[in-house]
Formats: sequence, structure tokens, C-alpha cells
Amino acid sequence: MSFPLKEQLSMLYEKLDASISGSSIHNRTTLLAALSYLVTWIIYFIVLICGLCYGRIGIPRRTEFDPLDRRLIFPYVSEPDTFTPVWQLVIWSVLAPLIMMAIFTFKFTRTFSLKQRLIMFHRFMLALMCSISLELFVVSCIKNVASVARPDIISRCEPANYPNSRTPIGISFCNQSNQQILYEGFRSFPSGHSATVFASMTVQSLYSITVLQLYDHKGFAWKFIFCILYPLTVALVISFSRVSDNRHRVSDVLAGSVIGIISGISAFTFYFPWHQSLELKKVECSIKKELNGITLIEKCNIHFCQYPIISLSKLSIASTAFQRLVILKPEELKATESIF
Repeated sequence: MSFPLKEQLSMLYEKLDASISGSSIHNRTTLLAALSYLVTWIIYFIVLICGLCYGRIGIPRRTEFDPLDRRLIFPYVSEPDTFTPVWQLVIWSVLAPLIMMAIFTFKFTRTFSLKQRLIMFHRFMLALMCSISLELFVVSCIKNVASVARPDIISRCEPANYPNSRTPIGISFCNQSNQQILYEGFRSFPSGHSATVFASMTVQSLYSITVLQLYDHKGFAWKFIFCILYPLTVALVISFSRVSDNRHRVSDVLAGSVIGIISGISAFTFYFPWHQSLELKKVECSIKKELNGITLIEKCNIHFCQYPIISLSKLSIASTAFQRLVILKPEELKATESIF
């Protein structure tokens, strides 16, 4: 019975994984990789918690504002009444990307084995966590240091009597009993919602481009919608809704968006390098195997991208837990260039 080329490649990868799964080298490297990932997750969670705590309980450096500044007289909108409360931000920035990218990974990468797809999706989760942790920590630090008053600070302050002059006043003139609401009024720059949603959507967009192969010259419009239009629309709508909620100015939103985009690109390229070099300058191998005409080299000191963003048709596979190089025969490699 003959199978399509995609199914043959998938079956081949499963055989390659099975051929080395029992080796002692594989077991040791798998354990080390698991420990390495565990440490990575712990580090990201520590950074995330530190950013959340400092952004929540940290005291702004300056707590003065001009009571006659017309840019500060907008009404205060409670958090549940805003366009995107925090719980909705978590859904749009974390839960929705995880669900969508899980479907894309296991639906559109069938030429890879289940193990390789799990590794790929795990790297996406790491990139998403890295980007959100990075931007949240940076934004929290800037918010408390910059201490820019929000457009609704006067409404938050509820001042009773203050000088009828342009002299800045402090929180001592405020009748607001909730100190958290008052301090939050001095964390306008940059926008945390903008940074978070842009970091998440940047990672999601780049990952979608990689998995769906947007630039495969086939021109499918639905790929453009999921890879570009959807994440861009979600990011822009959530970000600029903070202006109508009287939480930020446009400059705050733009600054947060830039921080989020930089964080997203940095995190994604950390786990999915842009370029896959085919020139292997240094190879140190101790084991070679032959399986169905394919050379399997184990324990190699080889560094190249496993899932390059430009093309997934490069069939040199490097396992995170166990490095190896699969060399296809020229005619097989040529035959696979047009299947993606």
C-alpha cells in the first residue's frame, strides 16, 4: 500500500524517534531538557509576579498634578465598566492564543511527528510567557517611575478645596478614601493593556505565519485574516479603548504598543530564530545509523533553527531534547519542496 508523501514523512519521523527513544543518551538529554524547561518556567513566573506586585503595590514617585489642567478632568470609570476589564484581557491575550495556536499546530503540521508538534507548541507557550513577563515587568517599572497622571485623576482625587491657581497639588488635597484607586491614577504612562495585548498578538501573529506558511505564494485569504488581520484588530481595539475609558492618552497607548511589539518579537525570535543556516560549521558526532536510506546522526553539536519562519520545508530536524540531524537523499529533498 502506498501512502501520500506527507504521510510517509510523518511515519518516517515516528520511526526515527522510536529508533533512539531507548538509548541512554536520549534519556539523559530528555531529563536535562525537562529540568531546563522547568527552570525557565519558574524564572518567567518570578519575573511575572515581581512585575505584578510592583505594579500593584509600588508607590508612584510623584503624586502631584495641576488641578486646572483640562486634560485631567475626565470622569473616572470603574474597572468592571471599562471596555476590556483585566479578566477579558487575560482571555484575549492568553487563553484565546493558546487555544487557536494549539488547533493550528496539530492541524497544519501533520508532516511532523506528534513529539515534534508538542515541542513546537511548547516553544510557542514559552515565547508567549516570555513576552508577557518581559513587557509587564518593564511597564510596571516605568509606570511608577514616570508617575504620569491619568486623564481621570481629578475625578479619582475628589478634591474638596484647592488653590485656584496652576500650582500643582498633592494627594493631601484629595478626599478619596481608597488609596489604591488614588495611586493608580498616577500610572498612566505607558499603557499596560496595550503592551500586554500587543506582546501577545505579536507572538501569535508570527507563530501563525510560521505554521500556516502565509508566504507560500498560494494567496489564501483566510491565512492573511488569521495571521495579520485578526491579531492586529484585537490589539488595536483593546489598546485604543483605554483612551475612551479615560485611562490613557494616545501617547500612552503608542508607547505601550511599542514595548509590547518589541517584547513579542524578542521572545518569538528567542525560541524561533529567523534564519536557518544550512552551513554546518562544526559537527561532533559519535553515533551514526541508517534507516530506510536515511542517515541519522546522534549526539551532534549542531545549532540551527528547528522551525524557521520563512519555510517549514527544510527537513533538517533538531530535537530540543535530543539533538540529531536527518539527511534526506537529494531526490527526496527535491520532492518535498512543493508539498508545503
